[in-house]
Amino acid sequence: MATFYSFGFVRKLAAIVLLLFAVTVGFGQPANAAEISAPNSQYCKVKLDGAISPGDTDKLKKYVTDNKIVDPEQYEIGYALCLNSPGGSLNEALKLAKYFQKEVVTTVIDQNDACLSACSIAFMFGTEAAGDYIGSKRAMHYTARLGFHRPSLSIPDRQDYTDEQIDKALKVVLDSVVNLLVEANKVFFGHSQPIMTSDLIEKMFDHEGDDFYEITTVDQVGRWNIDVLGWRPPERMELHHAHNACMNILSWPVGLASNYQPLNFRMSSEITDFKSFQYNGDASTGYKTANADGQPARIALSVPSPAGDDNGGGQCIFSREISTPSAEESVGPVALVNSGIQGCGSDLSTSVKFGEGQCSPYTFESSPYGRDFFFDQFLSAIAMANPKAGLAELASQRAFDEPIYMTDCFVLRNRSELERNKCSATVYKKGNDEQAEYFKTFTWPSGNKTIIAHDRTGVKINGKRGIPRDRGELGQFVECVTNSASGNEFCHGVRQN
Repeated sequence: MATFYSFGFVRKLAAIVLLLFAVTVGFGQPANAAEISAPNSQYCKVKLDGAISPGDTDKLKKYVTDNKIVDPEQYEIGYALCLNSPGGSLNEALKLAKYFQKEVVTTVIDQNDACLSACSIAFMFGTEAAGDYIGSKRAMHYTARLGFHRPSLSIPDRQDYTDEQIDKALKVVLDSVVNLLVEANKVFFGHSQPIMTSDLIEKMFDHEGDDFYEITTVDQVGRWNIDVLGWRPPERMELHHAHNACMNILSWPVGLASNYQPLNFRMSSEITDFKSFQYNGDASTGYKTANADGQPARIALSVPSPAGDDNGGGQCIFSREISTPSAEESVGPVALVNSGIQGCGSDLSTSVKFGEGQCSPYTFESSPYGRDFFFDQFLSAIAMANPKAGLAELASQRAFDEPIYMTDCFVLRNRSELERNKCSATVYKKGNDEQAEYFKTFTWPSGNKTIIAHDRTGVKINGKRGIPRDRGELGQFVECVTNSASGNEFCHGVRQN
C-alpha cells in the first residue's frame, strides 16, 4: 500500500538531512544503558529499562532464550515486552522493530513508565499472533507517557570536514531515515493503515530536542491504533456513546477527529426500540444491546461527515450480539461471531466504511436463512469516548460524559446588539427526515432559556411566531429568528466583530 507525503513534510525532511550529518544516527545518547529483566507486571514477561544502545536487540534475544520466555514445545508464540526508555539509537530501535515483527512481540508501556524518542519508534512495531498471521499490537497504560520527536545529531564543532566525510555522513543519515520510512510503511494483517501513518511521522519531525509530540488523548490512540490499559468502560452504553463511536470509527481511518461534533447539536438520530446497551464484563470491550424487555435493540445514526463536507455525512447502525448457529441450523451463509456490540456504516463523503458499509435498517432484519443479520464489525469500547478527552479521563469515566455544546448567543434589535453571551445548546428531533420537527433549546448563564421550534406549523421562538432571517444575510451566524411579539431577534453562532 502506497503512502503519500505532503510537500511540507518532504521539505522539512530534506532540511534535516542537509543541515545535520554525523557518522551515527540517533536521538541523542542518554546516559543509562538499558537493562533486560523480569518485571513485576500483569501485562508483560520481560522489561527493557533504560537507553536503547547498539547490541540491545541481541541482549534481549539472549535473555529470552536463557530464561525460556517462550517454550516452543508448548506451542507458545511470542510474548509481551514492557518498555521504559528515554530513547537512544535509531538504528538499534529499528533492529528491535524488525525483531518484534519476526518473533511476535507485543509492546507495552506500563503504569507511570515512559517511552520516548527512539523508544517510541520501537514501540509502534509491537505485534501479536492473529490466527496464521501477524497483527499489530501495542498498548500503553493510561498513566504512561509516549512521546515522539525527530532524530537529533551531535557533531563536533569543527571547520575542517572533508567532502568525503560529509558525503559519508549524509549517506548514513539518508539510509537511516529511509529505513525508518520503509519499515513504518508496512501494513499488518487486519489493518488498512501502515504501522506508522504519514501524519504521525510528520508530527514526529515537527518536534525536536526536549519538545515531544505526546500521545495524551482518546483521539490519538484511536487514530494510531494504540490500545489503552488500566481502565474500565461504562456499564451502560447511551445514545451519545453510539454517536461518538460513529464519528470516531469513520474519522480515524482518515485522520484525527478534527470535525467532531457532540450528539446534542447539528445531528439527527433515529432510534428503534432503544433503551440501553449493557456491559458484559469482557475486558475493555464487549456490549450487548437490549431494550427494557430484554429484546433486541437497534440504533440508527446520522452524523456530520468526518471529512467536513456539509453535503455528505456518516451513517451508522449498531445492534445486538449474534450467535453461531449449530450445524443443523446452518443452511446458508453463517453469520460471523463477535463477542459484543456489532455495527456497520459508512461516510458519504469519503471511501471510509466499516462492517457492510452501505448498510440500512434492513441489514438487521431476518434473513431467508433465519439469522438476524450477516457480517458487520465489532466495536472497540474506546470508540464510545469523546475523542477530545484525555487518557486519564478514561479511568474516571469523564471521557464518556455527554459533552455540552457551547455557542455564542445574541439578542439584537434592528440588527444592533443588545446582549451577547456563551450559552449551551441542545437539539431534539422528532419524526422522520421528510417530516422531522426540531426543538432547539439555548440556556443562558442566568438559567433563562430561548427555545426555537421548527414544527409543521412553521417557526416559533419561546412559543411566539418566529421570523427567520434569510440564509444569505446570516453572515457568521448559524441562525437568526425574530420574535414577532417583542420585535427582538435571537441569533446564535460565531460573530467576529
